[in-house]
Amino acid sequence: MSPKLRFIRIPLLGLLAGLALVGITASSAAAATRACDPPSRLPDGSGYNRELRATNISCSYAVKTFIKSYWRCRTDSGDRPTGRCRSVRGFTCTDKRLLENKVNGVLFDFDARATCRRDDQKIVLNYQQVVRE
Repeated sequence: MSPKLRFIRIPLLGLLAGLALVGITASSAAAATRACDPPSRLPDGSGYNRELRATNISCSYAVKTFIKSYWRCRTDSGDRPTGRCRSVRGFTCTDKRLLENKVNGVLFDFDARATCRRDDQKIVLNYQQVVRE
């Protein structure tokens, strides 16, 4: 093997190994986030769960434990049922209202996204809350 080829081959192998490592890290991070199948109705039947995503935590925990705890915190923390929850089960949460439907200036329902984080775990819940029927 010529000396010129050796100087090209060694850095090229290092570059390929680095790219492979980046690919493995990116794919494992993407695999850690999964779409979960939430119950269609809120616990009291006054609205709908639209979408649930869990990162570094099981869908079973997000569906069976977290949704009920979050709803209970949200409905007990302000004007029922329009309250917001800042923390639940060790998660810190933000609740963003995406769309509010009003009839004659009175809130009828709203769509919202709750994003809750605990260390490297994250749960994102999109829901619709009916205020008045």
